[in-house]
Amino acid sequence: MIMLRSRPLTRPSFRYFSTTSNPRVIPNPTAMSNNPKIISSIDLSPRDAKWITLKKLTWIDGEGRERLWECAQRKTRKSAGIDAVAIFAVIRSKTNSFPPSTVVIEQYRPPIDKVIIELPAGPFSSPWFRCSP
Repeated sequence: MIMLRSRPLTRPSFRYFSTTSNPRVIPNPTAMSNNPKIISSIDLSPRDAKWITLKKLTWIDGEGRERLWECAQRKTRKSAGIDAVAIFAVIRSKTNSFPPSTVVIEQYRPPIDKVIIELPAGPFSSPWFRCSP
């Protein structure tokens, strides 16, 4: 068991996806009834951003050439280098009443202005977490 604290960007819309050869999507009756949308977009200085900063990396490739790479990096990253987790859990029935299944989340993500399918994931607030077998 991994202890997590997660704050989704929007209320997730959960659906159930079958793992059989004919996948089924079962709508969740508690899903959001309105369609999320972006209403404005402005440039943000990395200094004013709460979660992300921009970096220009200088690195050496496998052939010894120096290269540049622009990337975004979380401001919450600690010295351990890890500040979030994703979970890929397979659920199996002890009585074979359903096929092996997994949990995915359908959720709107503003950066791409789309609804995507993703694994349950989120930040953890402490480097101390417990795992059980």
